[in-house]
Amino acid sequence: LISTEGLRMTSTDFGSPRPTVLELGSGTGAAGLAIAATGAKVLLTDRQSLLPLLRINVGLNKDLLSTVGGAADIGEFDWLSPPEEILRQQFDLVIGADLVYSFAAVEPFMAALTALLQERNGKKVCGRMIYAHFPRYPNLDAAMHQALSSAGFDVQVTTMPKAAKVGNIPEEAMSRVQLLEIRPQETSMETEPQVQ
Repeated sequence: LISTEGLRMTSTDFGSPRPTVLELGSGTGAAGLAIAATGAKVLLTDRQSLLPLLRINVGLNKDLLSTVGGAADIGEFDWLSPPEEILRQQFDLVIGADLVYSFAAVEPFMAALTALLQERNGKKVCGRMIYAHFPRYPNLDAAMHQALSSAGFDVQVTTMPKAAKVGNIPEEAMSRVQLLEIRPQETSMETEPQVQ
């Protein structure tokens, strides 16, 4: 789902023939590698303990990616303490899948999004994220959406591509996935009234 939507968005929204994408919480790197296979330059990020798996998967796909003009690299990304070397870069799109699966993930997710999507020092790392969210519990989903709003983000549910069969995952489960586009809220151009 992310690779399909990411491909659509990168091909229609960016003039660059080789968009740059950061995958947050890559895990195995499947979504980021799928977008890299469309010709994008992707930085797959996760905790230090998962980087060896990412390194293996990038290596296994290196020849394919070079054939199609894509590229993938890996980087450590602690959500509560985002690395400056990544925050100094700019990306056309941030992607992620199934990142908020417990209440404990909400605050770190907001910290990572704030670092990546909100302007700091007159610059943004990126302007939006495409996030494939699998709803688990109504209270958790409400907490995530409330935190996004409180952190200054607008969330739009984007049109879902038809869910294809994925391994042994039931179609019913795949149909529940929500594809969210997350952007910083637009700030009003009006000035505050002056108190006399």
